[in-house]
Amino acid sequence: MKHILIVEDDPNAAFILQRQLNKLGILTSVTTNLFYILSKVKEGMVDAITLDLQLPEIPGHEIIKHVRVEHPHIPIIVITAQASEETRVKYLELGASYFLTKPYYPADLNRIIKNLLLEK
Repeated sequence: MKHILIVEDDPNAAFILQRQLNKLGILTSVTTNLFYILSKVKEGMVDAITLDLQLPEIPGHEIIKHVRVEHPHIPIIVITAQASEETRVKYLELGASYFLTKPYYPADLNRIIKNLLLEK
């Protein structure tokens, strides 16, 4: 079973995202802790990451940088309310695989997940 780590500090947004991914048959867990993220990635327990950029402890770009150092192959899907083109380009250049703006269409996320994880 595929596992996606949801990095989201809003409990409601995390719950909605978890429910959507679980319906696709994907195991999920939620965190905002960088050490937890890095340990799960290092253990090979994560197939992809969804990442909110507005986190209280560490900015999203730092999480991408840390993950990309040793794990450039893990897909990172940024899901954020920061909708500017400048932000989108910045995060894609940093190593995000996809960039979705909140509110997003569930069908768009489903398509991305199927392309990344379920149709391989």
